[in-house]
Amino acid sequence: MEAISFYHYLKTGKLITLDESREFSKFPLSVQIYLLGISDLSGELMRFATNLATSGNRVEPFPIMEFMQNIYISCLGLKRFGVFKEKLE
Repeated sequence: MEAISFYHYLKTGKLITLDESREFSKFPLSVQIYLLGISDLSGELMRFATNLATSGNRVEPFPIMEFMQNIYISCLGLKRFGVFKEKLE
């Protein structure tokens, strides 16, 4: 799920929806797996933004940072749910 969501972000600049990700997946995709994949997406985006910045790109990392902040804020509401609590702490 992490790779699918990263690929989708690179192509569209947007977060993939659950329905869109189910179209890509060859396996049944639960809501929990989708959300965990989205939470893991932040690590890939951070690496991508860091690589952009270290290669001299001073523009593209900022929209990525804003996108990641929006994901984080959206995930805060999930913090009380078991495995999501561990991911967000």
